Amino acid sequence: MLPGLRPGLPVPLSPPGFTLVEVLVSVALVSLVFIACSSTMIITARALDATSGNDAAARAVLVRTAIDQMAAELKVATAITEQTPTAVTFTVPDRNGDNQPETIRYCWAGPRAALTRQYNGAPVPAAALVENVESFSLEYLLKTVGPPPPVEGAEQVLASRDWPTAGDIKSYLLKSGAWPAEYFKPAMPASAVSWKITRIKVKLQRNGSKTGAVNGEIWNADATLKPIGGALASAAVDIAGVSSAAFVWVEFPFSALGGLDPKRGMCIALTTAAGDPGFAAYDQKGSDPTMAWCTSSNSGASWSATSSSNILEFYVYGTITVQP
Repeated sequence: MLPGLRPGLPVPLSPPGFTLVEVLVSVALVSLVFIACSSTMIITARALDATSGNDAAARAVLVRTAIDQMAAELKVATAITEQTPTAVTFTVPDRNGDNQPETIRYCWAGPRAALTRQYNGAPVPAAALVENVESFSLEYLLKTVGPPPPVEGAEQVLASRDWPTAGDIKSYLLKSGAWPAEYFKPAMPASAVSWKITRIKVKLQRNGSKTGAVNGEIWNADATLKPIGGALASAAVDIAGVSSAAFVWVEFPFSALGGLDPKRGMCIALTTAAGDPGFAAYDQKGSDPTMAWCTSSNSGASWSATSSSNILEFYVYGTITVQP
C-alpha cells in the first residue's frame, strides 16, 4: 500500500450576498520511487470562494497548479524522509549541478495557514502555494516491494548416522577430559542463507550405577574438521536417567543456535566434567565425506587426527532459511 494524500483546501467565506462555488480537484496515482519501496498518491483539494465566478475559477486554477506541482515532484522522488499528517519531505535528483540531491518539503501549519513549499531548507521563508487553507491531511499507506524476505523452513533432520545393526555398534567411554566429537555438514539448497540447530540426539548408555552429567555440545569446526573455540551451545543430561542395559537415544535441545553459515559444517562434542558416567555409541562401517570423528584426552585443548571410519551415532535437527 502507498501514500494517499487528501488535503482539503477551502477558502474563507466572503461577505453575505455572494454565491458559493465548490471546486473538487483530484490527481490520482503518482508513483514515489525510493529505496526498496514504492507508493501511490491520490491528492484531493477543495477550494471555496464566493467573491465571483471569475475569482472562483482563478482559485481553482491556483489549487490545481499547486497539486500538479506537488505531484510532479513526488513522481521523481528518490527518498522520503518525513511523513506526518501535515508535512512531507523528500529528495529529488540533482537540479543545480552540485551532484547532490535536492530536498523539498510541503507543509501546512494549521487552520487558515498557507500550504507551503520549502526548497533545500533555505533560510528564507517557505513559499506559500495556497493561502488560507482550512484543512489539510496526509495519509501514508506503505508496502515493501522488491525481493521478498528470507523464509525459515520447518524443523527437519539436517544430518544423521543411525547404523541399523546393533552388533556393529562400538562403545566410547566418556570420562573427565576424554571426549569424542563428530564433524557433520548438512546438505543445503543453493538458496540457503543460514541454518539453525534446534536439537541433537545421540546414543548413550549408563556405565553401571555411575552418576554424573553428560553434555551434548555444538562447536565450530576448523579447516581440518576438528572442534575449535569451545562450545557454542551445550545441554546436559543426567546419566542416572539413562539405561545401563543397552544404548538408547538421548536428546539435547538448543534454543539459540541460529544464523549458521550454510557453507560450513559443525561439530558435535560429548563431554563430562567428572568421573566416567557413561558410553557413547559409534560404528566403524564405512566412511562419509560429510562426517569426521576425532577425540580429545585433555578436555578439548587438542584433538586427535580425524577418522572417516569411526562415525558417531547421531541425529541433528534444525531449520534452513532460504531466499525465495
